[in-house]
Amino acid sequence: MKKTMKFIIPIIITIIMITFITCSPSRSSETTASSSDSSVNITSTSEISQTYEIGAIGPGGGIIFYRNLDGFIMTDTGEKAYYLEVAPVDFTGLSWATYEYNPDYGGVYTYKDISDTEHEIGTGRKNTALILALDPDAPAALACKNYSNNGKDDWFLPSLDELSEIYRRRSQVGMGREIHWSSTETEYAIPKNFAYIQNFANGDKLGNFVKRNEYYVRPIRAF
Repeated sequence: MKKTMKFIIPIIITIIMITFITCSPSRSSETTASSSDSSVNITSTSEISQTYEIGAIGPGGGIIFYRNLDGFIMTDTGEKAYYLEVAPVDFTGLSWATYEYNPDYGGVYTYKDISDTEHEIGTGRKNTALILALDPDAPAALACKNYSNNGKDDWFLPSLDELSEIYRRRSQVGMGREIHWSSTETEYAIPKNFAYIQNFANGDKLGNFVKRNEYYVRPIRAF
């Protein structure tokens, strides 16, 4: 019996020590650290997902004119964005494209054919890249690409639907009554001599404006 007790007592002591260690403050401290890590992640997510109201100043120093808290797809990269902001300044007197004058047949102007530009929200940045890939000196698109404000240099020429959203929010954005170029080429015209504009005086969206015409340009960016 004494021999049996001699073996049982150390086992009981070991069990008590294990139980004590499991419930000790060090375990509680580990739980606190884990909870702290989780709250850091939440804070970080909250900072990335900061919400902006329409008309607020965006990260690029522009004015928020569109938001979709479910996100929308940027067609050039496939990434999701949530806001569009418009630059606080216009460029004036810019044509949509470069062109050549051909005196034959009574004199005609020729332009690069920019295929596959689109209308929708999220397409303006890809449109701008498509324009500059085929017409590197295209004035409207190039002005937007070269624009920088508040440390942000990822601005682009808005698509027709993006530009129409600026028109819809024109009072909050502070737009005038000028005609502005979009980055959307007119798809039904042959040859491709035309692109879409938004008339801020009356709301017209028209696709019969010759690319050499000089109108206003307002860069936007997505984030």
